[in-house]
Amino acid sequence: MSAVDFTEIPRSNKGDESDEFEIFAADFLDTLGLSVIRGPSRGADGGRDLVVEEAVNGSLSKSSKRWLVSCKHFAHSGRSVGHSYEQNVSDRVQQHQCDGFLAFYSTLPSTALENRLAEIKVECQTWSKGRIADTLVSSQQMSKVFRRYFPKSYQAWVNLKPANLFDVYEPLPCRHCGEDLLLPGNKGVIVWLRERNNEHRTIVDVYVACKGECDTRCKTQSIVRLGRGKVSDAWDDIDDWKIPAVFIDRVIASLNRLRDGLDTFNNGAFTSEKSIFLRIAQLAFRTMSHREIERVRLLRSISF
Repeated sequence: MSAVDFTEIPRSNKGDESDEFEIFAADFLDTLGLSVIRGPSRGADGGRDLVVEEAVNGSLSKSSKRWLVSCKHFAHSGRSVGHSYEQNVSDRVQQHQCDGFLAFYSTLPSTALENRLAEIKVECQTWSKGRIADTLVSSQQMSKVFRRYFPKSYQAWVNLKPANLFDVYEPLPCRHCGEDLLLPGNKGVIVWLRERNNEHRTIVDVYVACKGECDTRCKTQSIVRLGRGKVSDAWDDIDDWKIPAVFIDRVIASLNRLRDGLDTFNNGAFTSEKSIFLRIAQLAFRTMSHREIERVRLLRSISF
C-alpha cells in the first residue's frame, strides 16, 4: 500500500464521485502553478481529461505551453496503465491545440507505454504515484490538497514527524518508480551490488527500491549500465533501518568492514550509500517504541 493511499479517492465511473480523481488532478496542477484551461467534464471527451497552461518565463520574453492531461485512476485494482489506454497521443494533442502530453496516473505506466511515449515526437511528462506523493508530502503549498483528498494519509504523515536534520524534508525515492520509501506503509529495500575477489568485496552500486518488481528492474538496469555480468547482491529492509538502534548497528557494521578492508566502494556507490544513510537518519533519530526494542533484540541475535 502506498503511503499516500490513492484508494482514498473513489473509483472512476462510480456514481456522483466519478470525476474525483480528475478534480484532484486539477487542484494539484493548479497549486503547482499551472492554469486549468479546461477542467473535467462528463461524457465523451475526445481523449481529453484536462487542458492546463504553463507559464514559461525566459530571459528575454514570456510565453506559455499547453498540456493535454490524461488522468488514469487504477489504484483500486493496482494495475499499471497499459499502452492500450493511451491511443493516438500525438493526434489528441494536436486536436486540442496543445503543445505537450501530461500523463497523470495513480499507479505506474507499463513498460510498453513508457516506450511508446518515449518514441513519439510530442513532448511528454509523466506524473505517476511516486512523483505525486513526493510532491504532496514535501511541498508546504500542497498541504491543503493533501489533507482534502487524502485525509487518512495526511494524518499518518503528520504523526510521523521526521527529525528536522535538513532545511526541508528529504525523501528517499525508489530508483525505479520514485515512491518515497520513508513514508509509512511503503515497503522498500537497500541493495548493495558487489564483486568479490577472494575475501575482498568491491561495492559497485547501492540503491533503494520498492520490494519486488522495482527492485528486479533496478538490479537488471544497474548490471547492464555497469557492464558487469558477475555480481552478487545483499539487501536489507528499510523499515528495520528506521529503528534507531538498528540504524546505529548497520552504520557501525559498514564502518567496520571498511576499516578491516573487507569492502571497498567505487565513487558512485559510496556517494549513494551516504545519501541513503542521511535520509533514513531523519526517521531513526528518535525514541524507540517497546515493539522496536523487541525487534532490535531479535535482529541482534542474527548476524548481519
